[in-house]
Amino acid sequence: MVHLKRNILNKIASKHKEEIASDLKEVFDLDRLEDNKREALRRLTYFASQWKMKYRHIGNLVDNEMNELYFSYLNYHPKIRRMIDTTNWIERLNKEFKRTFKNRDTVQKSVSKITNQSSQQINLK
Repeated sequence: MVHLKRNILNKIASKHKEEIASDLKEVFDLDRLEDNKREALRRLTYFASQWKMKYRHIGNLVDNEMNELYFSYLNYHPKIRRMIDTTNWIERLNKEFKRTFKNRDTVQKSVSKITNQSSQQINLK
C-alpha cells in the first residue's frame, strides 16, 4: 500500500500532491472500525474517477484486478493495521540477508584465490 501511494504521488504535479495525498489517506483509512474491502474499493473507484481526467495512471487503478490485495489489511483489527501498513521491516530484513550473503561470498572468493595461488606455487616447485 505504501508503495502504491508513492508510485501515484511520484507522477503528480506538485500543485496537486497535497490534495491527492489527502484523498489517498481517505481511501486507505486504517482507523475505520467497520471498514471492509467492498467499501474500500468503492472509495478507490471514486478517487480514480475524480482524478482520471488529469492523471491517466490514476484512472487506470480501477482496471487492476489486484486492487483487492491492497486492502488485505482490512482483515485485521485496526490496532494491527498500522503495524502491517508498511513492509519496511521486511525490506530491511531482505537487505540484511543480501549484505550478509554478499560478505560470505566475498570471503569464500578470497579463500579460494589464496588456495589457488598456493597450489600454483606448490606446482611450480
